[in-house]
Amino acid sequence: METITKFHNGLALLGWLTVQTLSTSLLLGDSQAMLEPTAERFAVPILICQVVQVMQLLDIVFILLGTSKGSILGAAAQIAGRLLVALVYMSPEIAPVPIVNVLVAWSLADTNRYLYYLFKNPMTTWLRYNGFLVLYPVGIYG
Repeated sequence: METITKFHNGLALLGWLTVQTLSTSLLLGDSQAMLEPTAERFAVPILICQVVQVMQLLDIVFILLGTSKGSILGAAAQIAGRLLVALVYMSPEIAPVPIVNVLVAWSLADTNRYLYYLFKNPMTTWLRYNGFLVLYPVGIYG
């Protein structure tokens, strides 16, 4: 079961790195993307974000099976909130500023989280438990 958990964590890390790379590339390479009335140019990172968020339901399964530590209620609350935002509110029809804020904040935060799950060392531990100081306000703003 540990292999499945590691595979899930690696796939989630890859998904978040893809969201991060695509979003940042659009931000840096397309000066008009943030000035448009909709986030249509961010449709692919939005879709990948939604898929990775749905994959997080496995985190609850892993807690129930005992292969992951954590509170089932805490995990369920966090995942439910993110699924609500990702599946109900995130859309290419919304203005790009809030979408991009959430994409960047979530992808950075979850990249830190899944790096920590895969490679527990002092650097990933520091990122996991200190990155939120900057990323949480950015995500809330979005």
